[in-house]
Amino acid sequence: MQAEPYVATGNIASEGMRNQLGRPRLDRLSLLVREAAQNSWDAKSECATSVTFGLQGWTLNAKQFGALQKTVFAQRPPRHAYDVTEAAALGDTLRERAAKVRDGEGIVMLAVYDRGTSGLGGPTRADSLRTDQPRDFVDFFRNIGTPPDKARGGGTFGYGKAALYLSSEVHTLLVHTRCRTDDGLQSRFMGSGLTNHYSHEGRNLTGRHWWGRRDPKSGIVDPLVGEQADQLADLLGFPSFERNSTGTTIGILAPHFDPWEEEPERAFEYMSWQLLLNLWPKMVPWPGEKQASMRFELSWEGKTVAMPGPADTPPFDGFVRALQQVREAEKTGDASKELFCLRPKRRVGRFAAVRTPTQRTGLSDFAEAGTVPDIHTRAHHVALLRRPELVVEYKEFPALPSDTIGYAGVFLADPDMDRVFAGAEPPTHDSWSPEIIADRRHKTFVRTTFKRIDEKVAEFIEPHREQPDAVAGGPLAELAEHLGEVLIGAGSSPEQEASSAGGGKGGGRRRGPKPKVRVHDTRRFSQGEGLPTRLFEVELRHAKGSRASRLTAKLSISLLGGGVESTPPRGARKPRVAFWGSPSGERFDDTDSVDAVEEGTWELGVAMPRSALVAVDVVAEGESTP
Repeated sequence: MQAEPYVATGNIASEGMRNQLGRPRLDRLSLLVREAAQNSWDAKSECATSVTFGLQGWTLNAKQFGALQKTVFAQRPPRHAYDVTEAAALGDTLRERAAKVRDGEGIVMLAVYDRGTSGLGGPTRADSLRTDQPRDFVDFFRNIGTPPDKARGGGTFGYGKAALYLSSEVHTLLVHTRCRTDDGLQSRFMGSGLTNHYSHEGRNLTGRHWWGRRDPKSGIVDPLVGEQADQLADLLGFPSFERNSTGTTIGILAPHFDPWEEEPERAFEYMSWQLLLNLWPKMVPWPGEKQASMRFELSWEGKTVAMPGPADTPPFDGFVRALQQVREAEKTGDASKELFCLRPKRRVGRFAAVRTPTQRTGLSDFAEAGTVPDIHTRAHHVALLRRPELVVEYKEFPALPSDTIGYAGVFLADPDMDRVFAGAEPPTHDSWSPEIIADRRHKTFVRTTFKRIDEKVAEFIEPHREQPDAVAGGPLAELAEHLGEVLIGAGSSPEQEASSAGGGKGGGRRRGPKPKVRVHDTRRFSQGEGLPTRLFEVELRHAKGSRASRLTAKLSISLLGGGVESTPPRGARKPRVAFWGSPSGERFDDTDSVDAVEEGTWELGVAMPRSALVAVDVVAEGESTP
């Protein structure tokens, strides 16, 4: 172990590093996920097509714990170096856990790893004069407050390091990295820990410590390298490297899982949702690309933790659609999505928004225990993104009065404005605050961006209705403008079960078994007289023991400004059921309800007014059996 001494010209105490984040509004696990994933993206290798980011947790077995206690941490900081109200003493923790190892209750390791990244390369000492190499190793282990050297990176300074240390009960990390050097690939392994500054054996010490291989001449602790590094990492259970791959694994010793200390698997579920919440844009390929820019994997005690996907998880599916509209507009040069500052005139970015049905997701389960924005109940937010496409913030806007409808918007900063918005971010990168920008022009750009987004949102949610003389008369191709103007299930997402109920004709009759109904939007139209007719498929399975079901289509216009239209404007048209079609081809015209004897796929035709958001719900009532 090497403890850093103060020199005559002064040093930064370890408290300075730990306090870089100030008092973030995010909880510890949210902060860890955001900062670590952002650092991984910033470290993407130029030759890699994507970055893999993972979280792996396990309890050290007896052999692993022995290596940790006797080999890695044979020397430890004295107990008086710690403020035990902030961090547990490393030596005390190892002694206390040693007695519990045989019962499987030893110390936990959380590996935060990435692959497809450059690893922590370059010189291992901060006083190296080489300028032809990256300095990732010394920037992570040795230096504090070094600005990034990558254009359009997610980070600004090394604040993510503080989040990593603070995620450990003992403020201690073990790092295994593989990078490219002049001599080819090189593995490195080194430990680092923080205490308070303290005095020991006649020396004043900063509280920064390193574990590795001590140079007998200088006394400096350098990393283990090559096979030695790989063997120790493997012994401790760290994820391995594939042949010729590069990247970094950061082992967080005794991680904080609060408030799930007794059930770490819940902590991993929460972190999976935080990855989705903060990095869903990295999970969505650009138009024309097959692969997303990042992939994510989580496991606890060797068991994979499921990762929710953004394209099929409300309300993220809405944000995904909005982002793809922005990306497509940028790709094709579509100016309709652009936002401008007029004085001085500059394009600041692009904006799109879509309406979404309201549906509860698993994110709601963590709303009280963690940092979760209100999108988990009903989205009425705009996701703010810089060019790395990491979510900076979900900016809240007025909600629609309707409980069944929300909206999801995306603003993506223009490439030339990326550093302007970076300058408006606090250390935790979770908001844009123009007041912290010194440059007046840059401050104007950020303030004007908020004003333009406000204007676009107001325009988006402003109610508008069909004019009395607006009827469908053009070719079917022109009806494509209606796509996306339907909400299925009045609160359910497409292809989910619509509401169903057992029914009876008389009041007080017992409720029968429930039929199974699924409604699918075919995204097809047919041209009839008057309004265009949109076609839906209704899959019906009778309840067990029932001979038939009664299908009823309930239609309503959901105003773009919120609420359900009860009385249409004079001369305006309402949606109506044009027909029902049975699986065998029998047709029932102009009726909301049909007695369905046949099981299978029914067809439902809905006459659709122009410029209206129509909610389509199908209720199924099953016959009661004796």
